[in-house]
Amino acid sequence: MRRNPPIIDRAGLTAFCHQSEGELPPVFKGRGAILTTLRKRGAATRTVQQQPGHTQPHVRFRGIPKTTQIVQGAPGAGKSSVLAKLQEECIMLDNESAPRVVITSSQDIMENLPQVLKLIRATGECSPSIWTTLLSRVGVNLTTNALGEISATIGWVPSAFDHVQTLGQLAEIAPSQNWTAPVIIAVDEAQRISGNDTTPHARFLQSLHDASSGLPLTLVLGGLSDTKERMQDFGITRGVTTHNLGCLNATDRNELMGAFCEKFGINGINFEPELQALAEPTEGWPRHLHFTLQALAQEFLRVNGVMAEVQWQQVAEVAASSRVAYYHHQQSAVLRRLKPLVGAVMEDLRKGDDFDTITSRIRQYFRPDMLNNLSDKFMNPSRFPRDLVHELIHQGALQ
Repeated sequence: MRRNPPIIDRAGLTAFCHQSEGELPPVFKGRGAILTTLRKRGAATRTVQQQPGHTQPHVRFRGIPKTTQIVQGAPGAGKSSVLAKLQEECIMLDNESAPRVVITSSQDIMENLPQVLKLIRATGECSPSIWTTLLSRVGVNLTTNALGEISATIGWVPSAFDHVQTLGQLAEIAPSQNWTAPVIIAVDEAQRISGNDTTPHARFLQSLHDASSGLPLTLVLGGLSDTKERMQDFGITRGVTTHNLGCLNATDRNELMGAFCEKFGINGINFEPELQALAEPTEGWPRHLHFTLQALAQEFLRVNGVMAEVQWQQVAEVAASSRVAYYHHQQSAVLRRLKPLVGAVMEDLRKGDDFDTITSRIRQYFRPDMLNNLSDKFMNPSRFPRDLVHELIHQGALQ
């Protein structure tokens, strides 16, 4: 007698098949040590002291200078997912010592800084009960787009505090003793922040890094491997900790495959070898694992979760095709035109080579005629080697 097919989460699988890059994946594995460090560094701005003669401990919030963290990696390493997971973990802790996380974009930092400051104040000042209400109404994705709903929940006039343009001004109207939780400010795609160290957003980042406002804030930047150099342009040099995102190890990626099945109501027991074989070609690279899981999700929908009917070779071929398409998409017109130069530089690449070393290698192979037919961005011969390194990083050729 034929068994009834398993009851699977078809809606969830369908949604995952259309999930875009940067969203928190339905199953998250690895990066535990990085997340713990980020969370603890953010929580350190809250201290509890037992004072003589007082029954209740005294809670103090303060900024700690030079605790900026950078989560960096090539495109597809999972930087945005780490920031989203950090926010989720801090919410799930549900205790007074846990920091609250505001995720904002490089564009918001540059163009909507007053709105970002409002969001920071709302996150740090609201009481635990209002914070719970806020999460139920807005969800975990607290962004400047949700400020209307946030203001209504807290009881703010929408136009209130429009005059606040800096962290110093924020500290004047919302001093640290009014705060109920420390706040981690996580900036995604931080390598895109442009300008020099005199711009308002540069001063904002400097103030966060130096803790000059006294507010219990910690800065976390998610970006490509030139993010640290970008921050140095803003005067943020010492006291920056960098976390490099590489491939997931075999244990993490195999656990991911099993947990993915379980998440959507599919029994993967006895099919571990097939699942591991699917994951192996990805070498643990998060974006490639994502393509593999999407191909598997499509097959689960086709066979309604019956593992014995899965066409494993077909799933592998779809996943491989997605990986190849991704590589082609990542290769810009500039890199295609400079293929001989890029090939020579990459052939000489050694583990541990830094930005300046790679720049020197480009100068070694560079000829002025290579600038022919390139965009204006690459037409300055003196800047070309550095501009090309940035291009290689942004396109994922360098990590």
